[in-house]
Amino acid sequence: MRTPTLITAAAVLFSAFFSGVRSASAATLADRRQDAELSSVALVDSSHAWACGDHGTVLHTVDGGATWVPQASGVDCRLHCVHFIDARNGWIVGGGYDPYVHRSRGVVLRTGDGGATWQPEPTALVPLLRRIHMDNLREGWAVGDVSPLSTNGVFFTRDGGKTWSGAGGQLPAGVAAADFLSSAEAVCADGRGRVVRM
Repeated sequence: MRTPTLITAAAVLFSAFFSGVRSASAATLADRRQDAELSSVALVDSSHAWACGDHGTVLHTVDGGATWVPQASGVDCRLHCVHFIDARNGWIVGGGYDPYVHRSRGVVLRTGDGGATWQPEPTALVPLLRRIHMDNLREGWAVGDVSPLSTNGVFFTRDGGKTWSGAGGQLPAGVAAADFLSSAEAVCADGRGRVVRM
């Protein structure tokens, strides 16, 4: 007769322990996002803007920055750059490194509803990305770590970020920074201070 009581007590303790772990984990993530370092801001007009940063943090304002509201990104990695082409359509890139092997993995998030929902795009071969620029809903560029996909760390998409290809040409190896006027015109710099115009 004692066995069911003991099993029930163990189940209650086990359940309480693991629900506490989930609660603590969610609370810890929320606390980290409150103190996140932000890395990028995108404005579409004088009222609407988004910011992203550490721990998957995404913030949105509709009043010119007087108040900021968190948006759920669905990721916990560092988000490096946010880019919007209008008040509804935006992308965020970021990523992190696998422990021990130090291989980077990229994250590409996309929204079509002003950030009410962020959808991850498949990025199995894409390394950590630090910058994105989209000209329209389909065409854009990203800059990140070098990889077998791109020895210079510059990538382009023609399907809104679902797939990425490496950019070839006269770009230096290991592009560390870039700024885009359009998909046809950009300036890239490598870690040695070489600047190349695309």
